[in-house]
Amino acid sequence: MKPVPVLAVFDSHTPYLAFRLNALHEELNRRGLDKSIDLQVVLIGAEEKSYSWDGDGLQSLYQPQLHILSEQFRGLGLKKLFHPSVGPCLWRLGKILFRLRPKILFVGGYDRPESIFSSIVSRLWGGKTGVWNDSKF
Repeated sequence: MKPVPVLAVFDSHTPYLAFRLNALHEELNRRGLDKSIDLQVVLIGAEEKSYSWDGDGLQSLYQPQLHILSEQFRGLGLKKLFHPSVGPCLWRLGKILFRLRPKILFVGGYDRPESIFSSIVSRLWGGKTGVWNDSKF
């Protein structure tokens, strides 16, 4: 039986995010669900200017497979919706979504173009979407 694809889409790396997603991954393994659930993570940007965490070698910090859409997260706010990185990020995300076709999608925040896009696309093929709210606000 093919594992159910589960995808988590977040802004950028933080140690706390890695900790939470690794804990979820470990719990799936502990319960013997690792063969039936394929958890993968998408980061919109590897780094964010407000944090000093390095974006190099991030896969080693995450147990689930990691996909990075861009080197730097563009930030938040209405002006950032029209940032030049939005189009390429949505294109890369679309390819990941259509390849994985997640049955369950977690988005970190609800107002990012990537969150909205992935939620709509996932719902089109019957996927379930949940919002994993930002803890820093």
